[in-house]
Amino acid sequence: MGEMSPLSGMLYCADCKKKMYLCRCTTMKQAEYFNCSSYRKNLKRTCTSQATLKERVKTLKAEIEKAKAQDDKILDFMLLIYKYSNFEELTPEILRSFIDKVIVHEKTKINGHYRQTVEIVYNFVGTTEPQFFDDDEAYN
Repeated sequence: MGEMSPLSGMLYCADCKKKMYLCRCTTMKQAEYFNCSSYRKNLKRTCTSQATLKERVKTLKAEIEKAKAQDDKILDFMLLIYKYSNFEELTPEILRSFIDKVIVHEKTKINGHYRQTVEIVYNFVGTTEPQFFDDDEAYN
């Protein structure tokens, strides 16, 4: 088996408090490594190393699904842009294809001028930075 590791018999798993044993392998890059005894004996449910990995896999799968959904939205948006890339007049159909809703906030008076915030929520994209309109700009 070779020479004994100087740490043999002194290493314990932080998760399940069981001893860790030296493992040697000739088929992997890492020729020697320590492994938790409960994990090694297929008692993976007692050691959180397997639980941590399962939770990480679950998190990564959720992130992948979110990214796929985002990609689908981008593709739908690009198809919409392609569909309306050459139009003569802005019609209600075109407008509704791009905009989900417009949120108009109550006007406030700042330094003697009324100011109003307008948010546009686009389909496939979401909300952009709110736009501020002064009472003078609204009439120009």
